[in-house]
Amino acid sequence: MKNFKKISAFILSIMMLFSFMPVGAFTIADDVNNTAYEESAYVLGALGIMVGDAGTGNFRPEDSITRAEFARVAVSLLGLDDIAESAKGESKYPDVSLDHWANGYINTATAQNLVIGRDDGNFAPEESITYQDAITILVRAMGYEPSANSKGGYPAGFLAVATQTGLTKNAASAATLAVKRGIVANLTNNALTINMMEQTGFGSNVNYEIVDKTILEDVLDVEYGEGQIVANGFSTLVGASSLKEDEVKINDIIFNVGDSNAENLLGYYVDYYAIDDENGSDNTLLLVRPEKTKTEEITIDGENIEKVTKDEVEYWINKEKDTKTEQIELSSDLKYIYNGVGISADISKIPVKTNGTVKFLDTNKDGKFDIVYIDIIKNLVVEEVIESSYKVIDKYGNETLTLDPEDSGYHFVLVNEDNATVEIKDLKEWDILSYTISENKKLIRVFLSRATVEGKITEISDNKYTINGTEYVVADNFEETLKLEDEGIFYLDAYGRIAAVNKSHSLSKNYGYLINAGVNGSVDTNVLFKILGKDGKVETLNAEEKIRFNDKAGILATDAYKTLLDGEKVKSQLITYKVNSDGKITEIDLAKDLSGGTLTVDKYDFVKNFEGDDVLYTSSSSKLGKFNITDETIVFDIPASSTDYTKYSVTDKSMFENESLYNVSVFDVAEDLTAGVVIVTNSDGKTNAESPIGVVSKITTTRNEDGEQVEKLYLAYKGEIVSYETDGLGVLVKGKDNKKLEAGDVIQFKLDSKGRIEKFDLLFDINEKATEFEKDVTDKMTLVYGKVTKKFANSINVSVNGGAVENYSLNNVDVYLYNSQKSANKISVATTGDIQRYDSEDESRVLLRIYNGEVKEVVIVK
Repeated sequence: MKNFKKISAFILSIMMLFSFMPVGAFTIADDVNNTAYEESAYVLGALGIMVGDAGTGNFRPEDSITRAEFARVAVSLLGLDDIAESAKGESKYPDVSLDHWANGYINTATAQNLVIGRDDGNFAPEESITYQDAITILVRAMGYEPSANSKGGYPAGFLAVATQTGLTKNAASAATLAVKRGIVANLTNNALTINMMEQTGFGSNVNYEIVDKTILEDVLDVEYGEGQIVANGFSTLVGASSLKEDEVKINDIIFNVGDSNAENLLGYYVDYYAIDDENGSDNTLLLVRPEKTKTEEITIDGENIEKVTKDEVEYWINKEKDTKTEQIELSSDLKYIYNGVGISADISKIPVKTNGTVKFLDTNKDGKFDIVYIDIIKNLVVEEVIESSYKVIDKYGNETLTLDPEDSGYHFVLVNEDNATVEIKDLKEWDILSYTISENKKLIRVFLSRATVEGKITEISDNKYTINGTEYVVADNFEETLKLEDEGIFYLDAYGRIAAVNKSHSLSKNYGYLINAGVNGSVDTNVLFKILGKDGKVETLNAEEKIRFNDKAGILATDAYKTLLDGEKVKSQLITYKVNSDGKITEIDLAKDLSGGTLTVDKYDFVKNFEGDDVLYTSSSSKLGKFNITDETIVFDIPASSTDYTKYSVTDKSMFENESLYNVSVFDVAEDLTAGVVIVTNSDGKTNAESPIGVVSKITTTRNEDGEQVEKLYLAYKGEIVSYETDGLGVLVKGKDNKKLEAGDVIQFKLDSKGRIEKFDLLFDINEKATEFEKDVTDKMTLVYGKVTKKFANSINVSVNGGAVENYSLNNVDVYLYNSQKSANKISVATTGDIQRYDSEDESRVLLRIYNGEVKEVVIVK
């Protein structure tokens, strides 16, 4: 199973996106969620006063906090971060270096009389700060140091003031012990809203009073308030909105959304924090949090809604286990938010037993729910993205989605499971987009799911399919039939439902060419299958007594064998098969023949799509007739004229020669007409004229990895000396006398699927080195063997048997040298600089291979 662990996160995120769960744009670490420190962590994080670790993002509420870290908290609490940045140029303490990360904060905290050093003059920045020291610094920040001194000074007076002012609310700790980060968060959050103390008398009449000012509003210029969000940039509670996309209205005040999630909380009563933006004209929200004491909400999957009337909704909490339904009482003034935008009252929009999500909100806790959020979700399975027009095409032919960021006529949001924005260009085939479109087409919300499950359907119950031990239901967009033991990659939407299946990636797809089969034994019978696998290896495999045959389980292997008989012989053909850990066949599938008539593509089943003779291969487009041949296409070379399976082989697209005709069967064609497998039945043993030549250096005898004796050929090829093995002895021979290839022979060759030399054509016999010639090997390839009459910087003139001189370009050619005068190592890789004009006292000729009018290689024969 792949990515299943993310499904629960997907479901949570989709609920946040579509059902507007109260999770903000500013998020906090998991280790502080649902703790006594959650609210403080949200507020301080949004204000930039106290955040999680830069590396891990963890808040670490149970860890202690260092004196340097707390100096940073105190300075940020007073909005002095810019001052701290400019205070880095010196150090007030010998143990705080100039490059210490908190140097500026410590200097600023000292200058503001918030902190003082130790008796020895040090600051001890890495020591954990105690509770009483943290209290002392915060009391000073609020201006209460004179009051604390009047009560006994450090530490008792400061602790007394902290208790008296409410600083220690939900933040108690032992005075002399290291204080926890969570306690510090609560202390600091409390300090934000406590009325400050200021000096009101001077000179001989010094006086201090508590004033109607707070750090939050009067130092940081942050407004705290509460109210109901009655409109956002797309909707009011009753219809269209006149606000800008980045605005919301709380009660009667318009705010810029900023980095908050306010636009997702239409209808909620919230606590909010706002600050004037840079031009000071508009309030910008820093943080918005639902006021849980004023609202109650219930979210229901549409499939669990049993009945809807104008007065109530009847629903199941757990349809599988519960014996009775629950009820929700509806307000007579029920307001409807449909796919993110308010609509006129329409109770019929609430889905009953269908796909969708419904949330009910009681905004005054009178027991009657007065806002309903209805989200009817569609799925799109990405086939392709047309970036020029911002269109996303659905794989199953459903509605195309256009997400144009430059179109001002609508707004869209596209996020992934982490609520991170996704660019349209980053969408990939098989991505699942779960989305809603508002009734007025002005708002599109899209959630990207890349959750997958890879495996086999082992059980089916009603509309539930068990894969890898987990039940899944099918999403509405997927209309194809799923069967028991279907396997592949199952793509899940935001709710964990199956939205797409790629059975073409089936785990059991293993091609082989069935050569023969037979039955051994009269009592305990064994069925044997001889198969040429896609790795090029021929194996004889036993079958289990019962196998899965042609998608049917429990078939006797003997019955499967009888089905394969064509008269008294087994019909040789392409199959797919599976073996178990004992190496026994457990499954065989024959190709469904769709080769008659119009080409039919089947994305899931094993099929023969085409059969034909004299099909043209074009190398420039890598097309065999209408079919694309890629490096992944498997080619079985099965000569129709031979029943000798030792002549069969498995290769790739290199088998095909440009402008040549082939008799073929084509299998498992994809929608882009790429062939999965091709069987070629008219192989003539010729190599591809496009292939580079090789100049033979030597042949040795060795043993392969299976311990069998084979030949190894060393040759100059593609600009270097390389070696290839054969699959036996006596392969590398030439002529009627079966004489071995020798140094200087020039060949073209083909490799089998294991990289062994399978075939070769002799283009030049070194024993004929005194005989000049020019001949057309194919209509595309010509060999010229003659004397160089003149050499230029990038070309040579060549004459054959004293005839007309032809000029040949030497751009981008490979050059090899055969030197008959050497007793060993006669073959070497050379350069065009080694090509010399013919000299009767030191004879050398050149062999040129010309393909499509261009010289590809030159062999100097000396």
